[in-house]
Amino acid sequence: MLRHGVDVNRTAWEQRPDQWTPVLADTELADGEHRKADAGGVPVLLYRTAANGVCPGQHLQSHGRPAEEGTISDGCVICPWPGSTFRFADGGIVRGPATTPEPCHQTRIQDGRIEVRAFT
Repeated sequence: MLRHGVDVNRTAWEQRPDQWTPVLADTELADGEHRKADAGGVPVLLYRTAANGVCPGQHLQSHGRPAEEGTISDGCVICPWPGSTFRFADGGIVRGPATTPEPCHQTRIQDGRIEVRAFT
């Protein structure tokens, strides 16, 4: 399967930001909205809820699919192509066909900006 590029973790050697990295103005992400952002060259998906604020940013997608085009339900993002479902809290797989969890980032709001960094 790997010979055909199927089931490959596309984030295995990626350098995720280990320092807080500004990605969006706080005002650019409304409650209930999700959007793609760039964290020092690493694409992340951010989601805001009234109860939890900005959820941990997930990488856009270890299996090569565009999570930013997916839907959000019950604290998870559902990929629009194969239907893989990942938890925002930790990037864990709720439903495949994906076999690799999504790398997750910590989030915070600092000086009016949403910032992310890799979990340490």
